[in-house]
Amino acid sequence: MTILLAIIFLALILLAHELGHFLLAKICKVPVEEFGFGFPPRIWAKKIGGTEYSFNWLPLGGFNKINEESFSRQSAGRRMLILAGGIFTNILLGCFFFSLVFMLGSRSLVLVSDLAPNSPAALAGIQKNDEIVSVGSRKETLTAPFLGQAFIEFVNRYKGETLTLKMNRAGKIINFQVASRENPPTGEGPLGVAIVDAGVPARPFGQSLVEAVKTTGQVIGLSFLSIYRLATRAFVEPAVLNALTGPVGVVALAGQVGKIGFAYFLQIMAFISLGFAVFNALPLPALDGGHLLFILIEKIKGSPISVRIRNSINAFGLGILLLLMVFVTIKDIKGLL
Repeated sequence: MTILLAIIFLALILLAHELGHFLLAKICKVPVEEFGFGFPPRIWAKKIGGTEYSFNWLPLGGFNKINEESFSRQSAGRRMLILAGGIFTNILLGCFFFSLVFMLGSRSLVLVSDLAPNSPAALAGIQKNDEIVSVGSRKETLTAPFLGQAFIEFVNRYKGETLTLKMNRAGKIINFQVASRENPPTGEGPLGVAIVDAGVPARPFGQSLVEAVKTTGQVIGLSFLSIYRLATRAFVEPAVLNALTGPVGVVALAGQVGKIGFAYFLQIMAFISLGFAVFNALPLPALDGGHLLFILIEKIKGSPISVRIRNSINAFGLGILLLLMVFVTIKDIKGLL
C-alpha cells in the first residue's frame, strides 16, 4: 500500500508541475490546445473552452499542448512566467506538504543515517534508514523513545561489549548482536554508525505555515548547493554519481519511509516536489531552466535564437537526460535486488 501511495503522490507531483504551466498560460491568455491527465494512449477526452481535456492510460503525471505560435508572440516576461509556472507549483506543493507535516507532527525516533565500511554495525547487517528501537547490554536496556545523544552515551558506556540492538526495518523488527569496539577509529564510534534524530511535535496552523516556509527555503538552498557539489566533483570522483536516485529509487524509499509513519511519508514527498522544482530550474537544455535561458539570451542579443538551433540543443539535452535516467534506473534496480 505504501508503494502504491508513493506512485500516486509522485504522479500528483508531476501533474502539479504541468498544471502550473497550464494555469499561467490561461492567465496570460495563451491558448492551451490540450491538457492531458496521464500519457497516451487516450481513454477519453472532452473539449471545454478551447482546451481539450484528455484522460490517458499511463497515469504518471500529465502534459500540456500550448499553442506554439501564440506563445512565441508573447512578451519575454509572459513567456518566462508560463515556463516558470511548473517550478512555482512544485514549490507551493512542497511547502504544503511540509505544513501538513508540522500540523500533524510525527513521533520521535532515532534512525541510522550512515555506516562506516567494515564497522561492527555494517558487518552485523544493520542498514541505513533502520530505526533503533532499543539497545541493550548485560546490565541494562535503553528502549525508545529516546534521543540520539542518549543512544551515544549508552554505547560509549559499554565499549568493548556485545550489544543487542532491536531495529525496525520497514515495519519488521530485527534483532542484531553487535560486538562494539573499545578503541574505534577516529570519528566512527564503537559501532560505526551515524544516527539522526527524527520527529517533530504537532504545531498550530500559523506556526506550521511559518515553519513550512522556512524549511522550504532551506531545502531549496541545500538542493542547489548539493547539485553544485555533485557537478564539480563528478569528473574527479565518479563515485559521487551513486548519490543520484531516479523514480524507482524514490518510490522504494518512500515506500520504506511510509511504514514509519504518514508524516514521514509526506516529508519525503515534500523533498521530492522541491527537488523536482530545483532540477527543472537548472539552465540545461530540455528543462524549463534551459528554455528560460534561451529567452534571456534573446533579450540580450535583441533577437530570438533560431528554431533549428533551439531544437538541436534541446534534442541533445534530452538525449543526455534520458541516458542519465537509464543510468540511475539501472543503479536503483540493482540496489533493490
